[in-house]
Amino acid sequence: MERYLERVWEGVENSPPEPWSSFDATLDAFIDMTRHEPGFRALRFGDVIDQRFISPELSNNAILAREFATQVGRTYDFEPDDDIVFHLEVAIEIASGLLTRAFQLDKNGDARFIEATRELCGTYLRTHIPLPRT
Repeated sequence: MERYLERVWEGVENSPPEPWSSFDATLDAFIDMTRHEPGFRALRFGDVIDQRFISPELSNNAILAREFATQVGRTYDFEPDDDIVFHLEVAIEIASGLLTRAFQLDKNGDARFIEATRELCGTYLRTHIPLPRT
């Protein structure tokens, strides 16, 4: 997860100022690592081993949602609340399911499932967590 988050931070720093523009960089980092990072496709964030591989109190995706909430709060200068963490976790769960399917039969990822992930999650985030322009 650390290597993925490093890639996410890089993408966020280089994203345009439009709200949620960093989402594409976040998704692209996951797709690239699934395609090219040895073992990432099989292990992802440890969820194939145990849904609470990282912490017994939280799912791996809940931990990722908290990390993303921290990043969003830093970028837009606010303290994220539980609602923001919840909506980020929902988007991560949607993305996890669709991206798992995207790479299930195609080692490069089925472009239709990847695009559906981008559209559904992007729309969900923009609807439930409106952000100002930076």
